[in-house]
Amino acid sequence: MSPSKKLPKRETAIAAPVTLGEEVRELIRTARQQVAQVVNAGLTLLHWRIGDRILREILRGERAEYGAEVPRFRAISRRNSAVALDRATCST
Repeated sequence: MSPSKKLPKRETAIAAPVTLGEEVRELIRTARQQVAQVVNAGLTLLHWRIGDRILREILRGERAEYGAEVPRFRAISRRNSAVALDRATCST
């Protein structure tokens, strides 16, 4: 390995695992935390983009009244729910 390419240091939040089982559990726990962070970031961005699109396309840049439904969006939501239900109940 060349001196310019170094392996990243292993991050440990607690004392190093003693047994193989403990190490595997720690690897799984760490991977789950990383996946959860990535999924949360992705969902946050998704919801922001949806809200931005609704604001631009349906509300035309205006704020809706608190608690007011957006009729066109409600129709889209019903259609998507119906499609999801169809897919869920289809036999493959």
